[in-house]
Amino acid sequence: MNRILKTIREVFADDRPDSEKNGRRVITSRIRNRIMIFLAALLLLSAAFVLAHGNFIALYYRSGIDGIRPEEIEVSFIEEGIVRVRDISTSGSVVRVDMEPVGRGTAEAMVKIGDSGYTEHINSRGPVLFQETTGNFPCWQLVVLDGFLLCLWCSLVFLNEYRRMKGSWMFSYTAIFLMGISVFFFVIALGMSIILAFLIRDPTAYNFGKIIDWSQSVMMYFTLVTAPGLLIFSAALCISNIQLIRKEGFRFVNLLGIILSFVIIAGMLAGIVMVDILDFKLSYSTLTYIVNTYYGIFSYMICLLIGVFLIFFRIARHRPEYDKDFIVILGCAIRKDGTLYPLIRGRVDKAITFAAEQEAAGGPSPVFIPSGGKGGDEPLSEGEAMANYLVSKGIPENRIFPETRSVNTKENMRFSSEIAEENCPGGKGAFSTTNYHVFRSGVIAGTQGLELDGMGSPTKWYFWPNALIREFIGLLVDDLREVLLFSLLIITFCTAIFMIFR
Repeated sequence: MNRILKTIREVFADDRPDSEKNGRRVITSRIRNRIMIFLAALLLLSAAFVLAHGNFIALYYRSGIDGIRPEEIEVSFIEEGIVRVRDISTSGSVVRVDMEPVGRGTAEAMVKIGDSGYTEHINSRGPVLFQETTGNFPCWQLVVLDGFLLCLWCSLVFLNEYRRMKGSWMFSYTAIFLMGISVFFFVIALGMSIILAFLIRDPTAYNFGKIIDWSQSVMMYFTLVTAPGLLIFSAALCISNIQLIRKEGFRFVNLLGIILSFVIIAGMLAGIVMVDILDFKLSYSTLTYIVNTYYGIFSYMICLLIGVFLIFFRIARHRPEYDKDFIVILGCAIRKDGTLYPLIRGRVDKAITFAAEQEAAGGPSPVFIPSGGKGGDEPLSEGEAMANYLVSKGIPENRIFPETRSVNTKENMRFSSEIAEENCPGGKGAFSTTNYHVFRSGVIAGTQGLELDGMGSPTKWYFWPNALIREFIGLLVDDLREVLLFSLLIITFCTAIFMIFR
């Protein structure tokens, strides 16, 4: 088991230089500081609002009698000296009774409307009152608004940190993590905004306890809403992997999509099965706590997966700036006669096109470093084969410096950087590969301490899903501590709500 874990870490680990590891700590510190400052300001403003306006509680009743007048409503208390009536108002059949504290303790308020009556227990804590039967307190709309603003702010902070990333930082698991967390907080903010809209529409229909229950269930509803898309995505993963196995042969890595598709479907079904099994064995509050916590973690993982999609979409459309001094072209298999397959030819054509666009824009004429060694069944090295193709496309030989020793992407980057340093020291570089391979190549370049920008050429659709899944797994391995920390925060939040309102 230890050997397997070590192998996985070697494949996926983002072993960046100390300078970039320090940069990650700077990003984390900046995010934490901005969120804490916003949270402190939000708490201060909310506390000021509660103290200024929260020393009374508004109790709403649907009397069922249209046109009832305030003077027809009687309010009395069994316990005196704790709460008193501040105001009584009506709107249609809805009665509103405002109460304010006089002392501390619990008072039983009896509200008589015509032939019917209501009894409420009001808990006075001085500046704040609680309606014990529903959990209502005077500023419950404020809680929803605060939750919405805080989650929206967190989403924007993480998104802003991602947008600040340039160069090699674009090709890092930190970028994926930031995007995934931004999506996660945005989903919660969206859910809170929907709850807030219901409250604004009809404040009499939802008490504080119901709002808390809904807030916990946001991620469960998110899973239900995204279920059709997840099912379609899971089917696409299976189809793409079957096609990949037909084209590339049977390998474990080509099964990653099929495996994840079953994990996604099982994850969606687990919540339903959990409810069926535990429904009559646990109390409603305990069952709700377990289900909501589970869906919170599951939806969090889905948001991280969405983050991978969004990063890949951006990387696929990314175009380096026109200031490059050299372009590394990453190799792959060639034909037995030394000519290029369409996959590798697309990488070379992409580099040629970019160089021409850069020259047309007034940038330097970059040198080409086609990189790739000789396979056992190949007549010449991939670097030489690409160099021959470059010459056939009119590129002067004095601008071509083939690298012919590498056997994998890591060696492509290392050996090519040595050639670049010899022929254009201190120059800016980029690499060209297939679009689904740009992110992984950028990550590997970062582990070598190289500041290389990337570009990708189009390829068959069935390569994409496996590349996405590979980087999702890479994220879970490389940022394991951060992933576990946010999972723990979700569990802590749900547990705190359960302990307070059970």
